[in-house]
Formats: sequence, C-alpha cells, structure tokens
Amino acid sequence: MKRILCLIVLLGLALGVQSQQTFESAKADSLLQLLQDNQRWMGAVMLRKNGEIVYQKAIGMSDMESDIPNTTQTRFRIGSQTKTFTAVMILQLVQENKLKLDAPLKDFYPEIPNAAQISIAQLLRHQSGIFNFTNDPDYMTYHTNPISKADMVEKIAAYQSVFEPGSQTEYSNSNYVLLGFILENITGKDYAENLKARITEPLGLENTYYGGKIDPEASEAYSYKWEGGTFMPENETNMQIPHGAGAVVSTVGDLTLFLEALFDGELLDQKHFDEMTRLQDQFGCGLFRTPFYTHEGMGHTGGIDGFSSMMSYFPEEGLSVSFLSNGSRYSNNDVGIALLSNYFGMEYDFPVFTLVEIDEELLQSYSGLYSSPLVPLKLSIAAKNGQLEGQGSGQPAFPLEAVNDSTFRFDMAGVRIVFQNDSLVLYQGGMTFRMGKEEGN
Repeated sequence: MKRILCLIVLLGLALGVQSQQTFESAKADSLLQLLQDNQRWMGAVMLRKNGEIVYQKAIGMSDMESDIPNTTQTRFRIGSQTKTFTAVMILQLVQENKLKLDAPLKDFYPEIPNAAQISIAQLLRHQSGIFNFTNDPDYMTYHTNPISKADMVEKIAAYQSVFEPGSQTEYSNSNYVLLGFILENITGKDYAENLKARITEPLGLENTYYGGKIDPEASEAYSYKWEGGTFMPENETNMQIPHGAGAVVSTVGDLTLFLEALFDGELLDQKHFDEMTRLQDQFGCGLFRTPFYTHEGMGHTGGIDGFSSMMSYFPEEGLSVSFLSNGSRYSNNDVGIALLSNYFGMEYDFPVFTLVEIDEELLQSYSGLYSSPLVPLKLSIAAKNGQLEGQGSGQPAFPLEAVNDSTFRFDMAGVRIVFQNDSLVLYQGGMTFRMGKEEGN
C-alpha cells in the first residue's frame, strides 16, 4: 500500500544474457543466513516450477516477543498483491456477464469526481485519475482505525481528480478499494466470501484469506520496522481500509500456486486472461511486467505496515516466485535478483555489510526539511539514536544507513542520499533528485 516516494522497484532488465536453469540451494541458504546474521531481512521465499518446489526457506521471526520463527507456512499480509486477486474476481464478473469493462463508475459511485467518464477497465489499469488516498498525509492519522465502506467512499470522493480519465496511467489504491466494493455490490457477498468461493476454495489455497487483526496463534506474522538499531513492532493497519487494494493474507506457497493456476487458465477463460495480461503503460489488470534480463515475467509487489512482498510468474519457464517479508532494511528486489540469478545459472555477488559510525554533530547538521519544485513531496531528515531517519510527506519514516560521512542509503527502497552543503541529492530507480534545505531548518 505505501511506497517510498511512490516508486515501484522492478527486477532489472538487460539484454543478450544466456543462462542455464539450475539452482544451488546451499548458496541461497548462505545468502539468507547472511541477511539474517546482519538483521537485514525477515521473511519467507519460494520458487516453484511446473508444480514442483525448487527452493523454499524462511528466516527471522514472525513474533519476536514470543520468539516464534518464520516458516514457509507463516501467513503474511501481502499488501498490494491483493490487487491481483481483486482483478481476477472483477474479470470473472465480466466473464459471467454480470459486469462490463466499459461500465461507468457512476453506476455504482456517482459521487466520485468524473464518475461518468471513468470505466471499470480504467479502474483496473490505474487510468481513472482518482487520487491515491494513501498519498494524503492525513492517511497516517487514521489507518489503524476501523472505518465503514460509506466513509471510505466519502474520503475518496473528497479528492480532486489527478488527470482526465484515460489520458494517462498513475497507480492509485483508491481504484482497487472501489473495485472491491463493486465486487460486493454486484454479488451481494462480502470480499472474504467472494475470495473463498471464487479463488481459494477451488484452488485449495488454505492459507489465503481476507485479513483481520493479526493472530499469532493462527500462524500470522507481526511486522517490524528498523528503529534505534533493532526491529521494533510496527502498527497494524485496520484491514477495512485497504480492502480490495491490500487486505489479503497469504503464504509463499499459496501465492506460487495461485500464479500457476492463473496462468494455466484455471481462473479465467482465454479472452479475459488475455485482457488481464494485456499491457498498457506497463500495466495489465492487477499485474505488471517483472522482467529479469531476457526472461519475461508478470506479477505484483506489495507493502503494508512493515510487510513487503513480491510475486512473479515466468510463463516460458513455468516458474512462479514469491517473497514475503515482515521486517526489512534490504530490498525484496535484491533478494529476487540473487535467487533468480541462482536459478538461471548467472553469477551474482553477496552483499557486504559494514558498520560506519558518523559523528553526532555531523548527523545533526544534516537534519532539516528538504524540498524541490520538481518533487511533489518534501523530505524530512532527522538524527535519532546515532543514525539518520528520512520521511517523505505523508509517508512512513525510514532509516538511513551510513556509507561514508556524506552518503546514506535505504536498501529496501533502493534509495541513496548524498549530502552536499545545504542540499542533498536523492538517487532512486535510475532517477536523480536534487533538494535544498529550507530556511530555518
């Protein structure tokens, strides 16, 4: 649900690389052990090919207070990967002639700005222009509280449109919250019932369901944030809020089986599967491209509270991949690159973690509020407990690890920040942003 600076990090793409399909489990074990020993990543991973598990592993704790470790059966909140499930169920309704892709949003929620011009297809493809409610700084003031469907619609309706429907593509959780509500309106059943009847029960996915308050006795993981040199418990979003955009709980095993079934034609007929996987501006319906060198995959990422996730399916290889994390300061993207490189017989280097201590006075000199007319968010930098912490407007705070006296990084989101006098340069996703410190900070 929440993304640092609203950027999606995909697996890297390069051309002309030949590879063998192999897997060295001992090398993968060593990588994950390195991440665990350095408190970089907690979670579970699975690679499955044509129904057979290639590799599975879990590290870290699902409940640190009770000393319960993660396993491959641990249930995690999957965040925006929920959108793939929602898209499948909406397209099933279309397939059943209960809904049309060109149906206007006004048929369901006329109070949404531009509802008469917004179609179901545009909601599915993030082409509606509806503002993403999780980008509003106010979101962090209510995300842990219960909220009614009517109140969520009212919140979404209160925002002005970002662009004319169909004119461009911009990711918005609001689209899929509304799609989840529309699913319920048409079927007369809640999202949880639809999910069970339409996907999880037919496929035998016993660990996938609409989430509620986290229950460790049901093998559900808590999530954690890195703070003060250790992992600390993260707040729990009330699952009434993300709904069809991010309320599902699952396991790495169930997600790999779900992807296999989807691409094997068990959930949609060919016409509607083709619609789901047809790309416009890199987006399908609840899916986007996840390329890895010459190998073309499709999948989705997710993030909610301290949880982060990635799933991908490579049709030519019959390979499904899932990574679920409940605490990280190392990116799922890099975990994915390492394990897929292993699978495809490509060389990759283990990360090197070194502790760099920075003088407290120098850290304090970097503290302040940074902005740029070219960047929609302001970035707050604060020195806390001997390290720097960054926070974009309306976004959760994230720790910055020192590389040297002037360079800091947040590996989970691929962020690198270099301080230069009264400014900073932020590097992320191949882009560069220069931001100046505001006066009085």
